[in-house]
Amino acid sequence: MEDEGVYLYETFRIYKGQLPYQDFRVGYTPLGFYLYSLLFYLFGAGQPVLRIWTCIINAGSTLLLFILARKMLPIPWAIIPCLLFLALKPEGYGSSLWLQNTPYFGWTIVSLWLLGIWFLCQHIESYRRVWLFLAGLANGAMFSIKINAGLYFAWLILLYIAYQTTSPSRDNRLLRGFKGLVFIAIF
Repeated sequence: MEDEGVYLYETFRIYKGQLPYQDFRVGYTPLGFYLYSLLFYLFGAGQPVLRIWTCIINAGSTLLLFILARKMLPIPWAIIPCLLFLALKPEGYGSSLWLQNTPYFGWTIVSLWLLGIWFLCQHIESYRRVWLFLAGLANGAMFSIKINAGLYFAWLILLYIAYQTTSPSRDNRLLRGFKGLVFIAIF
């Protein structure tokens, strides 16, 4: 129960009213713990609640993966990434991803990444700023659960914005400099 026990214990402490960073140390930013505490409040405190949540998150990730694949592929081919997502084994684990229901925050991050990419795809199709705003909200949630995942997605958003602003009429030295900084930051 190594990591899972730590997640459960820290979530239970928040559920009982303690504050992370004040009453105890945590290794992650606290949104994931607060989300798990909310699930405890709604459905009862215990390991099965978090495992069911993880199965729901993995089902949502599979659905988002299909929706994104469907934007580029016909239905038979769009199912293949979903099947691979369900069948491939994460490094170091004996079960498949779908059955791997240990409530790691990474599973929630996968869903947020796919949701953020879907928001960016919606922006590509409509150029409505609300989709960029929603991608930013998804990124904020990632930052609030795992900083590194939020940072990577922020770089993706910056690259997307840099790419979207490229046109012969607007491409000037300042814009090229900004794009250069974004690429340097990524590498």
